[in-house]
Amino acid sequence: IHAIFPTVSEWMLAVQEKARHNESIEDYFGRPRSYPEKFYQARNFVVQGVAATVCLEKLIDIYKALKEKDAQLCFSIHDGYGIILNVRIVVDMYREVRKIIETESELCPGLLFKAECKVGKKLDAMRVIGKSSNHT
Repeated sequence: IHAIFPTVSEWMLAVQEKARHNESIEDYFGRPRSYPEKFYQARNFVVQGVAATVCLEKLIDIYKALKEKDAQLCFSIHDGYGIILNVRIVVDMYREVRKIIETESELCPGLLFKAECKVGKKLDAMRVIGKSSNHT
């Protein structure tokens, strides 16, 4: 990873060193955190905290889109969202939700996600439908 992404690796090590010296760390949104004892956790905070926020941005957008539909958001796990819906609207909902997920983040301009949709009656027996349009 360090060889492929040297700039990111150097930046994350600099964040860790800042935390090692008891300096406050800020994420992309300016949220401060301190890591006086477990300074290595600062690396995860600056990446995963932002990712979690953007996933919540998409969750809210999906929730709003489902309000007037015959569908319900039933769970989210990290960057995955579970939706219960009537089988007759699967294709339409797939297109709408995929568009939401693959639309550029308002919170992090330039950030795009690739979406994959699976359908099925059981979580352990789902199949992929459609194809993603983004490759970033």
